[in-house]
Amino acid sequence: MSQAKRPLIPLSRFPSHLQKFVSDEAPAAAAKLVIQGLVPADGAIRICALYQVAHLHQELYSTAGIALAQVPSQDVVSGLEQLPPPIIDWVSEVCIRDPDCAAAILAHPRVATSTLMRLLSIAEEKVAVQLAQNQVKLMGNSTLLQSLCLNPNLPSIVEERLIELAKYEQVDLSWLPRSQTPPSPTSVTAVAPESTEERGRPDDTLPNVLSASSALTSSHGGREQHIVGAVGKPLDKVKSSLSLVTDEGRAPEVRRLQWHPLSMELFPAPVQKFLVPDAPSKVLKLIFSGLVPMPVETRVLALYHLSVSRKEVIGAIEAVRGIGIENLIESLPAIESPATLDWLADHCLGIDENPHNLSIEGGAELITALASHRFTAEETISRIALLTDGEGCERIALNQQRLLSQPSIIHALYYNPSFSTVQADQLLELAAREGVDLSWLPDAAEVITELSQSSKGESTELNEALQQAIRVGKEEDPKEAAINAVLQEHAARRAADKPEEEAGKPKKGYALVQSLNVAQKIRLALLGSQSNRALLVKDSNKVVSRAAIRSPAVSVSEALLYARNHSLNASIIEYIARNRKWMQNYRLKVQIILNPKTPINISLTALTTLRPAELRAVAQSHNVSGVVSQKAKDLIKKRQG
Repeated sequence: MSQAKRPLIPLSRFPSHLQKFVSDEAPAAAAKLVIQGLVPADGAIRICALYQVAHLHQELYSTAGIALAQVPSQDVVSGLEQLPPPIIDWVSEVCIRDPDCAAAILAHPRVATSTLMRLLSIAEEKVAVQLAQNQVKLMGNSTLLQSLCLNPNLPSIVEERLIELAKYEQVDLSWLPRSQTPPSPTSVTAVAPESTEERGRPDDTLPNVLSASSALTSSHGGREQHIVGAVGKPLDKVKSSLSLVTDEGRAPEVRRLQWHPLSMELFPAPVQKFLVPDAPSKVLKLIFSGLVPMPVETRVLALYHLSVSRKEVIGAIEAVRGIGIENLIESLPAIESPATLDWLADHCLGIDENPHNLSIEGGAELITALASHRFTAEETISRIALLTDGEGCERIALNQQRLLSQPSIIHALYYNPSFSTVQADQLLELAAREGVDLSWLPDAAEVITELSQSSKGESTELNEALQQAIRVGKEEDPKEAAINAVLQEHAARRAADKPEEEAGKPKKGYALVQSLNVAQKIRLALLGSQSNRALLVKDSNKVVSRAAIRSPAVSVSEALLYARNHSLNASIIEYIARNRKWMQNYRLKVQIILNPKTPINISLTALTTLRPAELRAVAQSHNVSGVVSQKAKDLIKKRQG
């Protein structure tokens, strides 16, 4: 513990019997008596005495801190009301592991903001959870909320609840990388530090001072914790606050926004009479046909309002599609309703009816306009990014500023099979350089390393073959996948013996897989066909094989094929064994138990659910562990009575 520069307490504030022990002239030996508790002092007086000797004698700083830590928590909490800010700053530094003391310090009305920032940013998990309960204080000061949310020890679920509450309370979240509010152009969003006064200030009211830690960084346990980095992002911790990001290796869940009727205040008075709930259908047809004079943006809002408030009336969707793409794009800047923009994306791009196929001419231009619109919700753009065609993906990828501030769009683009793998790799590299959260990508660190080391000049033919393999994966018959994988592997080996016959032919199947780098193999594993995965799950690189089994397209029947394969990597078998959904399949459960690479504890637990015939098979198997086979024999005897 390093000594911080804080002012001393005037001697006049101490009882007369203590003054000779805590004065500048008192030797260190006298100060030790205070630390040892041999000088009578209770409550706040003892805390002040310990503070004084700690800052008078550098060699006693740590010892005084240990003595303070031994003071009962209730005594420290009750004494806080009588302490000035510099002493509370020291107490917060010493008692940072005590949840009750930390909570009392956070609730104290006179504590310096810099003290609270340090406390919130480096508190251990138990203390951080306790501090998170003071929602009134946190919601009243965005800087304090920021410090706690960027604490790496704060559980994610607690952080997410705080952020959701902050959004509801309309707290400033411009520092949050994934916030809907665009980040501030300034580098940091912390309060200016208070000035440090010289020691020995004779004033009775002590000033607010900083401790050894600055307002932007703090040191605890020899490890520096950065509170804020460039553009308001933490340097060593970037977490997502949106529900779009799902488990590692999974495509994002991109649901549309909730569509609610608009306020009548958004419409001119002459238009409002057409939108009342009891307006007859004949009147509504005037809106649908465009016979009521109004600007295009007002008509779009009116059509949206009618489609969600009068669902029994048909015609609003056809009417908005009939406006024309150019008129729609021109009207977008005047529309500030995220739900309306989400509705337009669903119906004018055909996302609701025909994904991966833009339904109207000029749809790519509409995607560009929606992706650059400041009121378009992140969920809307992510849904478009996941479902649109290659040209739509390219239009969305052009807006790099938005991608970096709303990373779920990157997640969605990566899982769109129409998005070029070359562009996907470039996007991943950019995101990694900017510190964007890539936790959804299996073994992201290894992928980024591979990208940085791989050749940038790979052949166009190879990239086109890879993209075609990803697209074909959506059309392959699962019943033929395993056979295709075996045939491809044999064909590639035969071709290796006759390279002159295969020269100039485009690579496919096993030959294509073998020519890819790690990053490309991972994307093919996640998005490609079952026959591709059947090859990649056996890859010597564990990063690639893990990506293959984590693909969202892996079915129970496919997992069953892998469970029967005793030559696969142990991590693949363990992943299958720990998948509760797959393990509900009885045949797969049996094969997992019979696989020698299954963890013994999982096999023993699953054994109790087997039927007699399968139990006998396990008991007689020479592949499983002796512990497992013996357990199976014991179960058979027990059931036979």
